[in-house]
Amino acid sequence: MLLDIEIEPQVTVVWPDEATKALWEPRLQAISRAHHRAEIEMVARGHRRATTVNLKPQSFEHDLEWFAGLGLVFLPIKRTKQYSGFAHKHVYTTGEDPDSMVYGCVAQSLEDAKAFKEASLGCINHGDIGELLGYPKCCRDFFERVWVRERWIDTIYHQAANTPGHEYAEDGSGRRIVKVSGHPFCQQALRYLGVRITSHLPCSFTCEKTVRWGQTWFDVLAEVDPDAAGWAMEVLSMPTTWDALKGIVVCDTPIFRGVANSVPCYPAHVVHYRPV
Repeated sequence: MLLDIEIEPQVTVVWPDEATKALWEPRLQAISRAHHRAEIEMVARGHRRATTVNLKPQSFEHDLEWFAGLGLVFLPIKRTKQYSGFAHKHVYTTGEDPDSMVYGCVAQSLEDAKAFKEASLGCINHGDIGELLGYPKCCRDFFERVWVRERWIDTIYHQAANTPGHEYAEDGSGRRIVKVSGHPFCQQALRYLGVRITSHLPCSFTCEKTVRWGQTWFDVLAEVDPDAAGWAMEVLSMPTTWDALKGIVVCDTPIFRGVANSVPCYPAHVVHYRPV
């Protein structure tokens, strides 16, 4: 059941000790930075037609120069509120708002950028947006059903339940629990922290098209920052528990706990992930 509540964007990482924090906190930051660069490089190298960006006033000129240097086009779409943490949707504002940033599209061509903007305004065409972003058709259809029609804005539980070989479990608490094995390229349960290889919400933890495309993503990520790519694979290959309840998700790995805003569901929906 979905609840009529909304949690502000937030992300907190809890470390087991100072030594682990000193080692892994800068690594998580490096993974997030490298993935952002890889998203742009994937467009520049022709592996996808477009991507989205949020340009902040502090780095606006630098970012535009970066895109132009790669031969890419930036087209603004909307002014949005700045936020701290992970946002599942935009909160639109105006240019008069000093706490704003520019949400827009970076594309190979002005034609693609205009097509993306048109699909993003008014009656949003998620299918066209997903195609421009390069997402597999099976994952676009999954997103349309779960995120758009069922309004489940954090799709990890449904992704697990849609994975062949998944198992349901009971612990006597009434929580809805799924156990699943999957591929690190399909693992998006830690994206709140910027830890991921691919950029979309896959239809399953073993989606073959995502795994194939994920190898391209990983190769580009490794060129951008080989250390960050290795650390990302290390974390995404760890057993992880995703536990969502009333708009908050707790993600447990062997090295940290991440807490973020998520789908406002009740009772708790839980995914126990293990790498294949």
